Amino acid sequence: TSYYEGGSQLMAVLKNTAKNVWLKYSITIEGPPLDGNFQFVLEGVSPLDRNGFLLLDDLSMTPYCEIASDQHLPGDNDLTTPKPNCPSGQLDCANGNCYNPIVTCNFVDDCGDGTDEQDCT
Repeated sequence: TSYYEGGSQLMAVLKNTAKNVWLKYSITIEGPPLDGNFQFVLEGVSPLDRNGFLLLDDLSMTPYCEIASDQHLPGDNDLTTPKPNCPSGQLDCANGNCYNPIVTCNFVDDCGDGTDEQDCT
């Protein structure tokens, strides 16, 4: 999603599941965002019955793309992705994912944000 002075605009949707492989994806930006300030929002959604990750590598912008003085994301108080409610017997990760308490402090970041490995002695 691109946020710019005229509102939000969906730029692309990529629906894909891949394990242990990088997928190359390119988006060419055209139209109103080029005429003024804009921001990109990348959103990853995974089903409640499994964990998912959105990884981004090598994001490239043109040399003319400069940081705007106002770096506040429009609509950041009402983001569309709700925090999932964990199923019974599972615990909340700080990033909204869920994990089984049996994997707490197992030296593996099952949450993806380290929540399940905090406060381990």
